[in-house]
Amino acid sequence: MTNLDVISSKARRQRTTSRGARDELELAAKRAEDAKLRAELKADENPGQKGAMKAFELFAEERSNRTRRQLGERAIETYKGIWLQWLMYLAGVGVRWRAATPENVLGFLNSRKHRRRARVKEGSTAEVTRGRYARVLQDIYLFAARDDEAIVNPVKEGGTGIKVKEVEPSLYLSPGIRMDLHRRYPPMVDAESARDRAIICLALLEGLTCSDIIELKLSSLLFNDRDLEALGAGVPSEHGDGMRPAFPEGTKSGSLLKPAAPPVGVHVRGSRKAQDRRVKICSETGRALSRWLELRSDVARAGSTDALVLSLSRRQSRKSEGPVATHSVLFKVCRQHLDAALAGSAHLDAQQIKELAHIGPNVLRNACILDWLSKDVPVDEVRRRAGVKDARSLHRLIELINGEKGNTADR
Repeated sequence: MTNLDVISSKARRQRTTSRGARDELELAAKRAEDAKLRAELKADENPGQKGAMKAFELFAEERSNRTRRQLGERAIETYKGIWLQWLMYLAGVGVRWRAATPENVLGFLNSRKHRRRARVKEGSTAEVTRGRYARVLQDIYLFAARDDEAIVNPVKEGGTGIKVKEVEPSLYLSPGIRMDLHRRYPPMVDAESARDRAIICLALLEGLTCSDIIELKLSSLLFNDRDLEALGAGVPSEHGDGMRPAFPEGTKSGSLLKPAAPPVGVHVRGSRKAQDRRVKICSETGRALSRWLELRSDVARAGSTDALVLSLSRRQSRKSEGPVATHSVLFKVCRQHLDAALAGSAHLDAQQIKELAHIGPNVLRNACILDWLSKDVPVDEVRRRAGVKDARSLHRLIELINGEKGNTADR
């Protein structure tokens, strides 16, 4: 080894040591900041008031159950990150989140790394990013203020100079449009159309989200105790609801057992406690799932996956199983159903047709929730069926139904 090699090796070790020391310092600083933030959040939890993170959790739940401007899991994480950065900033300047001012918002936006340049041109990436951060804060504060008049939105254009786009109202589905959605179900003539009908029924009749449907397994299907007892299968349900799975956990082919009757419920599993629920399904959904089970066992390769809903191309629907269905697959199925069911509808105007072209599967779920509310299903039961933690997440939909009932009473 030459002297040059020795010198280079020492330099590399020094750089590595220096880098490690910087990492340790950054980690220590982060821990200190986290501890400071935790102390601030704990102090904020006053009796009778929503804390900062409780307010965010309710906001996230409501926005994940919207028809329009719905937030997916990745977007929720982004919003949470921005909200935590905001709370960290407020902790540093000694201000509670409820008492924040436009000046605090401006200070936060200017403290961001992307604002370190001396000048930022109007319309630049940094300006757009500032607007995005401001919009996140505004959305959360406006939501929190609905239940607490003491909370004031600090994101005001007059005080911050930040342009924030106005919040668009949610797309409203009238009773006539909701009735149209039940027309022209996929015919179940092959594996693909049977799968599509099962998806439509799970969303439109049972109120399941895209994530709920994608996460369903064969073992998620629940059958009537009596039907399974007739097959000599197992013991009565431990839940006392007369339903239990026919397929063992991890079953990867529906051909292992074809129950004599359609499923009567589904066990929906979610990452949050409220999302984990057992739901009784209507006979229409049961028939659709039963037909899909028959055809699924014909197209599925043994041992490939235990997912209930699969991604099938027209070639795959005859030959083999595709991968687990994705959100894009469900979006396509939803779009096809909306186009077929609402074609020539007398309940749509030109603006609504334009708006419907940009919505996804959640419109079917929300149509289901609106139907439950219109039939006077208790709000707490609607909340349980929909898998939401707090009834306040259904605030907007409840307002729409109350408006419908008010209009009917005026006639």
